[in-house]
Amino acid sequence: MTQTKAVLIFGACVMAAAIGLIVMMGGGEEATTATPTKPTEPTGRITGSAATPPPLAETRKGEKPTVTASDTPRQPAAAEGTKEYELDGRKVRDHRSGDRAPIDVPPAVHPAEGPRIPSKLTSAIGQKVRAKVEECGKQIPAAARGEKPRVEGLVVIAIKNKVVTVTSATMQLRNVEGAAVDTAKACIEAGALTITESSTEPDLASYDINISFGL
Repeated sequence: MTQTKAVLIFGACVMAAAIGLIVMMGGGEEATTATPTKPTEPTGRITGSAATPPPLAETRKGEKPTVTASDTPRQPAAAEGTKEYELDGRKVRDHRSGDRAPIDVPPAVHPAEGPRIPSKLTSAIGQKVRAKVEECGKQIPAAARGEKPRVEGLVVIAIKNKVVTVTSATMQLRNVEGAAVDTAKACIEAGALTITESSTEPDLASYDINISFGL
């Protein structure tokens, strides 16, 4: 064997050994891949459908809710013993206690938002009504008069173009009896309707004035 051939064979052996070593080193490593892990859910989280809050009140199947007295607004109740009736077209609420006869003179009504007229004017009208009472009262004989006979009533006035007139009058005689009662009553009511008085007050459709005079 020549020296050159021996060198070539030796070189080939060295190369083969080197390749084998590389192959062995590469084969010893294992390929690894990252496998995604499933994220854990935080504790306390509600999954699936949303939770439904419990009902405020349980009812049996097919049963409808009912309304109790505490659920309905309370209405003001009329005072016990109060009597309601009409007098001359006016609604009267009688709060007097006991078993009493209905009132026979309409009460004066003055709404809170309504007008007010000076007391000087109402006094002037009252004095003119009193004059009619004294005039008509002469028809009542002394025998028909009881203790402290009186006249009580309501006159309604109106003001138009600076003139006051009486538009209605309702009178009742107290502690008086006999045939002269109706005559005197009619006389006073008719006389009141003739009363007039000048005034500087603005026009007014209606204003109530209660009167009470001794006979």
